[in-house]
Amino acid sequence: MVNQINPLKNLSIASFVYLLNTRWYKQGMNIFMWVTALHFLEHIIQVYQLWILHLPRPQCLGLLGSIYPWLMHSEYLHYGH
Repeated sequence: MVNQINPLKNLSIASFVYLLNTRWYKQGMNIFMWVTALHFLEHIIQVYQLWILHLPRPQCLGLLGSIYPWLMHSEYLHYGH
């Protein structure tokens, strides 16, 4: 029996992937597009800090790195992407 209150409770990995490729395709692609675009924007901000503001390379942390500097000294940010 499928749980009508929380449909994600009964999902296996295969059915989750199936739903991402069918019913949730557009929403999944929109989320992926925004995450990728924001990631690219973060790199553009780092380039701006390096070449326009002439900050030393270790200080070019972008927006997220300015708020959470530990993200720039680890790979958690890229693994999350």
